[in-house]
Amino acid sequence: MFTVFKKVLNPKADFSDEDIKKVSDFVFCRWLAGNAGTMQVAQMFNVYHKIPIEVKLKCAQNIINGRIRYIPYIKSEKETKDDDINSISEYFNISIPKAKMYAEFISDKDMSYIKKCLESKYFKI
Repeated sequence: MFTVFKKVLNPKADFSDEDIKKVSDFVFCRWLAGNAGTMQVAQMFNVYHKIPIEVKLKCAQNIINGRIRYIPYIKSEKETKDDDINSISEYFNISIPKAKMYAEFISDKDMSYIKKCLESKYFKI
């Protein structure tokens, strides 16, 4: 997939059908967001998510036009454990997908408080 991203940076490269099948919309937009100059392009692709991926690749290639040589892939800053997500889900009485979203905003200090509350025999929602 990242070889396809290298082709986006090269204005003369062409995309094969195999290349297009490798690319995930989410990963492509997240990769584009790794550079301040292409962040608006990523935002546009997020808003107009029904645009086919081959059009997005060519559009990004034309916008970049060889001016950017490298875009790093942004990695998640915080890795949450499954037991943390389960604790959040139980504490706030929410579903697992919502708990995963909550986990991005909960600090380590708050997470330890949540776990202490759940361990306490007096804790009830």
